[in-house]
Amino acid sequence: MFLSSALLLASFSAAQIVGPPQPANLQTCVSQLENYFPSASLYETYRHGERIRQRRFPVAVVYANSESDIKKALLCATGNGYHPVVRSGGHSYEALSSMDGQLVIDISGYNVVTVNAARKTAVAQVGVRLGNLYTALSPSNLLFPAGTCATVGLGGQLSAGGYGMLGRYLGLAIDNVLSFRVMDYQGSVQIASPSSNPDLFWAMLGGGGGVYGIMLDATLRLHARPPAISFGAFSWSNLNTQQLKSFLSVWQNFAPSTSNALTTQFMFNGGNTVQLNAKFIGTSAELMNVLQQSGLFTIAGGGSQYVTDCSDVFCGNWNPYGTPGTNAVPARYQARDVENSKTKSDYFRKLLPDAGLNAVINNVNTMPSGAWIQFEGFGNAGAVATRGDSDTPYPHRVGTLMSVQYWVVFDASQVEPLDSANYAWLHKFEADIVPYVDGSHYEGYIDLDKPAVSNFGTANFARLQKIKAKVDPHNVFMNPMFP
Repeated sequence: MFLSSALLLASFSAAQIVGPPQPANLQTCVSQLENYFPSASLYETYRHGERIRQRRFPVAVVYANSESDIKKALLCATGNGYHPVVRSGGHSYEALSSMDGQLVIDISGYNVVTVNAARKTAVAQVGVRLGNLYTALSPSNLLFPAGTCATVGLGGQLSAGGYGMLGRYLGLAIDNVLSFRVMDYQGSVQIASPSSNPDLFWAMLGGGGGVYGIMLDATLRLHARPPAISFGAFSWSNLNTQQLKSFLSVWQNFAPSTSNALTTQFMFNGGNTVQLNAKFIGTSAELMNVLQQSGLFTIAGGGSQYVTDCSDVFCGNWNPYGTPGTNAVPARYQARDVENSKTKSDYFRKLLPDAGLNAVINNVNTMPSGAWIQFEGFGNAGAVATRGDSDTPYPHRVGTLMSVQYWVVFDASQVEPLDSANYAWLHKFEADIVPYVDGSHYEGYIDLDKPAVSNFGTANFARLQKIKAKVDPHNVFMNPMFP
C-alpha cells in the first residue's frame, strides 16, 4: 500500500536523494529526454513558468511527455542528488514549480483527455491546460467546474482547490474528482480514491502541489450542460468615492446570498472604475432580471454592458466571450507570456462594516498602475458550502461569504525593490483589512509571506503533515510550504 511507512523505509536505498549532486551524471541520465541545462539557449525561457518575481535557477528543465518519461526524470533526479520539482502549468504565484539547483520536470506535454460521455467522466492527464481540457469536453457538451484562466495546468488547479465561474453552482474542481493516479517517490504508481489510499486521496484534493507525489491523471466527474447559460460583463467608470463604496456595499450584500445559479466577480482595476463579471445558469434575460434586483444598477446607471447567451461549452466553462480560440493556450511559455507580480488573498466570514468599506475604498483611491483588487462571492447558498471545512484540505466553505485577491504587476524586465511604492501599497491594503478578514488564505494564490497553516486551517494542516511524512518520508518532493 502507498501509505505503508514500513514498505517505504524498506526501499530507502533506492528512493532517497543520493548526493552529492552530480550534474554531469544527471545530464547523461536525461539525455534521452528533451532537456535544457544552463548552457542551452532556451534555458532562460524554460527555467520558470509564468510568474517570474521569484527568480529561480534550476539545475535543468526536462520535458516529460509520457508516464515513462516522468519516471525516468524522477529517478534521474533522485539518483544524482537532486529533488524533482514537477510543473504542469507554471502558474504558481511564488514560482514553486521551479526550485534553485533542482530538476524541473515539466509535464505540460502529458495532456491527453479521454472522455466517457455516457458515464459523464473523463480521465485527464494533469499536464493539460484548462482551456484545452474544456476544448476536449466541448464535443460531448459536458462541463467541469474549474478556473477561468485558460493557461492554468490542471495539476496545479487540483492541488489548490479550483474555483471558477461555475463554482457556486457545481462546486470546486476538487469536489468533482473521483480518483487520481499518483507516482510515488520510488517511481511506483498508485491509485488514490475514497476506497484506495483514502488519506492520500484526501491530501491531493487541494492540499498543495509538489508535496506528496507526482499527480499523473485524475478521473473527473462531468456535468451535462444546462439548457441555458449566460454571461455578463459590466463596468462603470469615472466614479466618485461614494459611488465606489456603494458598489462594494451593494455587491457584498447581494452576491453571497443570491441563488447558486449565479457566480460573480467584483473588481476594482484603477481609474475609479469597477467591473462585474457574472455567470448565470439561465438565459441572459433572466440574468439581467436578477442583477436588476441587486440594486447595482441604481448607483451609476447601467454602465458598459456585454451580455450574451452562451452558445457553447467554452462560455459555460471559462471563455466569457463565448468564442472558442479567443484565449489561445500556448504550448509553452515564452518571454512574452511571463508576469512579474506579487499577489495576496484573504477570506471574509462577515460582511464589511462601514469602517471596512472605507478601508478598502481609501486604498482603491491610491491604487498604483498595475494594481487590481478582485472579490469573489461565495456564501452558504453556493455549492462550495455543501461540504465541511475538513472534508477536503480546502477549508473555506461553510460560513465563508467572500474572498479578495489583490496584486500589483511590476516591470517584467527588472527586480522590483522591496521598498517600492508598489509594495508599500500592497502591504498597506493588507494591513488595513486585517480587522475584517478571517486570517485564512487560498493555496492557489500562494504567498510565502504567510504560513502554510493559514491556507488549510490548523486541523487540516496537521493531517496533511502526517500524510506527507508517510508517503514521502525523505522529503523527495521538496516544497517550501511544507518544511
